[in-house]
Amino acid sequence: SVSISSDGSLIALGRWNNTIGLWINRNKESFTYEKFADFEEHTDKILSVSISPNGKYVVSGSRDRTVRLWSVREKRLLHGFKEHKGDVNSVSFSPNNEFIVSGSKNGMICLWSIKERKLLHTFKAYKDEISSTLFSPNGELIISGSWDCTVNLWSWSLEEIKLLHVFCGHTDRVTSVSSNSNYVASGGIDGKIRLWSIKNKEKFTHSLGRVLINDELFSPNEEWIVDRSLGNYYGIKLFSVKERELVHTFRGHEWQVNCVSFSPDGELLASGSWDNTVRLWSLKERKLLATFNHQISFGHERPCIECVAFSPDNEFIITGGWNYTVTLWSIKDSNKPQKIFDEHKNIICDVKFSPDGKLIASASRDCTVRIWS
Repeated sequence: SVSISSDGSLIALGRWNNTIGLWINRNKESFTYEKFADFEEHTDKILSVSISPNGKYVVSGSRDRTVRLWSVREKRLLHGFKEHKGDVNSVSFSPNNEFIVSGSKNGMICLWSIKERKLLHTFKAYKDEISSTLFSPNGELIISGSWDCTVNLWSWSLEEIKLLHVFCGHTDRVTSVSSNSNYVASGGIDGKIRLWSIKNKEKFTHSLGRVLINDELFSPNEEWIVDRSLGNYYGIKLFSVKERELVHTFRGHEWQVNCVSFSPDGELLASGSWDNTVRLWSLKERKLLATFNHQISFGHERPCIECVAFSPDNEFIITGGWNYTVTLWSIKDSNKPQKIFDEHKNIICDVKFSPDGKLIASASRDCTVRIWS
């Protein structure tokens, strides 16, 4: 399990050797993290970690059936909550940094007070395993997902927790849940991404070839959902959140679409494919703007683009693939790459720009993360 602080200065990593590693970035101008602390009080594998919104705390859930609260500044354990009777699969902070919600393998949800270091509520929420628990952005609701195929919406106070609604529709285990102010999104093993309206309790459902929780599904303005289905279908489906329907299918790739990314301004979509191209699409005009052909430019050894990302200023894209290289492109020039970084020794799994756009981070199956300027 991995958690990154809201300002990007801290990274917490929960390990299967029962420990939590904490890394810190002391220089906002760089993208360099150094080891800051190791937390070693758990007695079994770490299943979930989360950094508080203010960056002062780390909370962890473990197979040892405990929730532990850590001080970042003091580098020590503040408290161990031991009321869970099953593996703790999920932990999350409230937006005001005052409470923790956790969910366990035996279907229990617990609400904890950070200030008082005590359990406020515990209740049997499900008959099956809980996969996700989190607070809504305003902190007024708790949202949970379970292996019983449902997503639950709860209101809470210091006095009670009340079930508001059960979102039903998944036909297999719910594996991941996320939320903004208006919607809850859930993904399940049934191969469906579902979008639920918090206000109207309505659902918008689309069937995927496979659930891909790490995909960039929502546009930055939350107007669009994109589905790059796997298998023999090579199109990219664009859905309107407001209209709750398919509005367009982008066609052009000649093989499986492997990755997608929205531009920060929400006007463009980039897609990478096993056909060895990255294609740039206009969401407004619903048309292809450019094709970046890696094979013509410098020759991928194997035909696959694994990842793609936009720069913060919408001027560049970076790609990574099976030829072990990271490639920088100008969206205004698809004829040749601006720069090629080729020091990785295996497939590139992910690429990202730093918030200021000056640095590029790449992760590879060679077990390294590299920073490029």
